[in-house]
Amino acid sequence: AAGRSSSPPHPAAAADAKPGQALFSPNGDGIIDAAVLYLGVSDPQNVTAWDFAIIDPMGREVKRFSGKGAPPATLEWNGKDENNQLIRDGTYQYTLGIVTLSGTRVALPPQEAICDRQAPSARVAVEPAIFSPEEGSAKPVAHFFLQASDASGLNSWLLRLRGSSAPKSLFGKGQPPSQIDWDGRTDGGDPAPNGDYAFTFAVRDRAGNT
Repeated sequence: AAGRSSSPPHPAAAADAKPGQALFSPNGDGIIDAAVLYLGVSDPQNVTAWDFAIIDPMGREVKRFSGKGAPPATLEWNGKDENNQLIRDGTYQYTLGIVTLSGTRVALPPQEAICDRQAPSARVAVEPAIFSPEEGSAKPVAHFFLQASDASGLNSWLLRLRGSSAPKSLFGKGQPPSQIDWDGRTDGGDPAPNGDYAFTFAVRDRAGNT
C-alpha cells in the first residue's frame, strides 16, 4: 500500500543568554555604562519571534526588547527603563523568550544583572612621613597602609607618587595589599630626588566606578 510522506517536525529550539558584562554603572563616564548580554538559539531558522524582559528588584518589568526571527547575537542595555529614565542601583533579573515555527514558546530561566553606581571607598596613610633610603638609614622605606572596599568587588588599584620629577606608580589587580613599601626609587629604578612627594590612592570597582 502506498504510504504518505510528511515533513518531520521542527525540534524545539533552545535559548541561551550569557552575560558579557552584567555588572555595570550607567553614570555617563564611558566606563562600563551598559550591560552587555550575548544571546543565542540552537536553531535560528526555527525561531519566529523573541523578547527580552528586565525585571526590577520589586518584580516589575522595567524594560523589554523584542523582534521578529532569531534574537541578535549581542544586546546592550544602557540602564534606562521604558520611560527613558535611569534605573536605580540594584540587582535586576532578565530573561530571554523565543517562539518557534510550531508556536511553542521557550523561555530562559531568569538571570541577574547588577546596576552599581556607588563609588568604592579608599583610604591611605604613610609611616614614616620622612624617610631616607640611604644605606644604614634607620628609616629606609616609606610604608603605605591601604584600605579599600566595595560591595561589587574591586577590579584594580593605583598608588601614585609625584614630586618635582621622576614619578612612581604602584598598581595591581583586584584587592590592594594592606601595606606596600616604597624604597625611594622611580619607575625607572633610579633613586628619586630628595624633596616632598604628594601621593594619591585610587581604586576602581568591577562596575567601573572610581
